[in-house]
Amino acid sequence: MPGQVAAAAEPPIAASAKLVELEEGLFAVSIRESGGAPGEVSGIVLPAFHVTAPPSERFDPVDILMASGEWDSWLGRQGGVAVVRSPPGGGQILVTSFGVGGDAAPDAQVEIRRVDDPATPRVNGQSRAPRAVARPATAGLEPSAARRESASARPEPAPGRFEPIPSGPETAPLPRLQATAARELRTEVALHMERLGDRRYPGQGWVGNRGQRLRIEAFSIRPLDVLSPSDIEYKAFGPDGRETPWVSDGRLCGTRGRGLPLTGFALRLAAPMRDRFDVVYQGSFFDSGIIGPSRNGEPCVPTIPDDPLEAINLRLVERPGS
Repeated sequence: MPGQVAAAAEPPIAASAKLVELEEGLFAVSIRESGGAPGEVSGIVLPAFHVTAPPSERFDPVDILMASGEWDSWLGRQGGVAVVRSPPGGGQILVTSFGVGGDAAPDAQVEIRRVDDPATPRVNGQSRAPRAVARPATAGLEPSAARRESASARPEPAPGRFEPIPSGPETAPLPRLQATAARELRTEVALHMERLGDRRYPGQGWVGNRGQRLRIEAFSIRPLDVLSPSDIEYKAFGPDGRETPWVSDGRLCGTRGRGLPLTGFALRLAAPMRDRFDVVYQGSFFDSGIIGPSRNGEPCVPTIPDDPLEAINLRLVERPGS
C-alpha cells in the first residue's frame, strides 16, 4: 500500500540455556569460546552468552557480581568469566547461549570454580559439587508463572540476592541517624526494584536509588551480627491502603513482577529482643522526599498518598548496658 514502509526481515536468533545449581559461596563461572558461526542480527554480534539469576521457588537468586564482558553480564563469542555469590541454601544461574538462527545455538561449555574456599562445598556433612542441567531456553522461564505470591496472603517467598550499586550522588549515604546505642549491628537489605529486579545491599546508609524514581516493589532485611533472621520483623504498605502482615526470617515482603510499588514500610524487633535493641529507619519517596526517622515499628509512610518508595536507610543498634 502507498505510504507503507516495509521492515527488513531479520534472521532469527537461536538460543540454548543451561541451568547451573550452586552451593552457598563465591564462584568463578568460566564459559569457553563458542564454536558457533559468527554473525550479526540487528547490530547484535553473535554468538554471545548471558549469565543471569532466574526466578525460582526453590532458591534465592544469586548475586552476579561481575563479568569479564563489556556489557554487564553478557559475554561475547570468546566467552569469559563471571563471578557470582550464591546465597545460604544455594542458588542457580542460567547460562544462555545465542547464535544466528538456522542452526542450533552453540552449547555453552561451563566450568565452575569455587574462589572463596578451596574445599569442596558441603551440606549436612555431604559433599555436593555444583551441577549443570541443560534445559530448553523457553522452558519454565516466565516470571508470571513462577511468581504467584500475594502481599497479604503469602509473604513467604525467599528474598532475592542483590548486587550493590556503586556509590554515587544518588546513592551516597545521608548523615547517620541519631540513636543512643553502644553498638551498631550489620544488616543486609534485599530489594526488588522496578527495571532492576533483585538487588542486595549491605545495610549501610541508603539502599536503593534515591532520585532515580525507580520503585521498590519488595524488600527483606537480615541481621548479620548477634541476632538471628527471626529477630527482626518488617511489613510493607502499598497503594490504596494495602498492608502486609509482619514477616521475618529474611523472607521477601511485597511482590515481584506485578508493578505494585511499596508506599511505606515499618521495622521492629521480635518481642524477646525489644528491650535490648532499637531499629531506626528512614524512607525516600518520589515526591514526598525523605520521611523519618521512625523507630521500633512506627510506620514510615509518605506525606503524599501512594507516593512510591525508592530507597531505605536503617540502623539496628544495641542499647547501652544491654
